Amino acid sequence: MRICRFTLMTDADATPRLGVMEEAGIRDVTAVTDELPQLRWPLPRGDQMIANLTHLRPRMEAVAAQAPLISRERVRLPSPVANPGKFICGVGNWKHHKAPLGMLGFLFKVTSALAGEGEGVQLRWPDRTTVHEPELAEANDGHAVWNADGKQILWNSGAYGFRDEAPLYDNTFQPYGQNWIMNADGSDQRMITDSPWEDSMPLYIPASG
Repeated sequence: MRICRFTLMTDADATPRLGVMEEAGIRDVTAVTDELPQLRWPLPRGDQMIANLTHLRPRMEAVAAQAPLISRERVRLPSPVANPGKFICGVGNWKHHKAPLGMLGFLFKVTSALAGEGEGVQLRWPDRTTVHEPELAEANDGHAVWNADGKQILWNSGAYGFRDEAPLYDNTFQPYGQNWIMNADGSDQRMITDSPWEDSMPLYIPASG
């Protein structure tokens, strides 16, 4: 399941709604947020929709099955998580880190740095030097392998972002991948796994003769 928050282009200033994203568009499942617990001070950490995702998922699937499809062109997408608890970023080979090529380190970013696809980046101190350092979390592709006759490629991609596994573990720092397949010329790309967990390191095993 791919969840998102969205507003209609015709009312971009409205409170974001909760949606389930499909290939052809988005289905509005905002009604399920009525089942979230009422909060009182002191507020719990993190995003309460994500914290209750396991409980909400069956209801989201049921509502989505009856909801009309909204075309992607009609919506604006803010960040999918409204109140992230923390960001953990992987960094490597930055000159000022003095790290050798291939060495990976970690750093934290303030949660206010989060911006969705449909949101801009605001420069709060335009009179100061601004160093642009975006982290794009749309996809990380890797672990590509050829099939035996060289006509197809299998690989792992995080194109659909965080799966259901992510909210269950505090130390999640990357989108969980699913396995994809395409022709050798890059055509006919399609996802072939769709599980709540990370599917990675695809491998072709030739049929035994």
